[in-house]
Amino acid sequence: MKIFLLSVFVVAVMAQGNERCDSPAQWEGREFHLHYGDSQETSYTKIERISYDESNERYRRIEEIGYYNHSRAYYDQLFLHKEEMGYSLNLRTRECVRFPLQEPFRVIGVPENAVLYGHRYLGSSAAPGAGLEVKDFIASSTPRGSFRGTFTTEGCLPVSHAYDSPIYGHRESRFFDITIGISDPNVFIPPKECIMMQP
Repeated sequence: MKIFLLSVFVVAVMAQGNERCDSPAQWEGREFHLHYGDSQETSYTKIERISYDESNERYRRIEEIGYYNHSRAYYDQLFLHKEEMGYSLNLRTRECVRFPLQEPFRVIGVPENAVLYGHRYLGSSAAPGAGLEVKDFIASSTPRGSFRGTFTTEGCLPVSHAYDSPIYGHRESRFFDITIGISDPNVFIPPKECIMMQP
């Protein structure tokens, strides 16, 4: 009887452990992004306000970039992957650059081939409200390289993402202040400076 109960428990844990979750398709929030390049000149950190729309493969970022030489840059960036077009507006000079999108759309969710690595608490599980239960997932191969990410157990909201790729390097992000949905659908219209330069 004990062996049977243990077998049922193991099967139940394994079934629960292999479950992936689906993150919300549309949300807004903030992101801390860390990029390790080949040198200090190509490495940077970013703090961004992000509007994310997976359904239409688009997102917008208002970002502050910090470089290792202590300089700062400020951009409004819009990525429209279905149109294969990106826009980058320098918020200091108001100059806009249009560019073709070559990277695949960045899904901020659990990849289809990811497996559950484990459960844990951020903070503590010792007292009510003292921690947040999260799930860790890993995937050895995605269009953007190997993946590891952390998501809330409730709602599957992204907490952190990391990709390693020989093409794109190491990219790591932390997410916070997330709200579900898009408060203003006009956020995906290019800035006026960019519209004026379109042919």
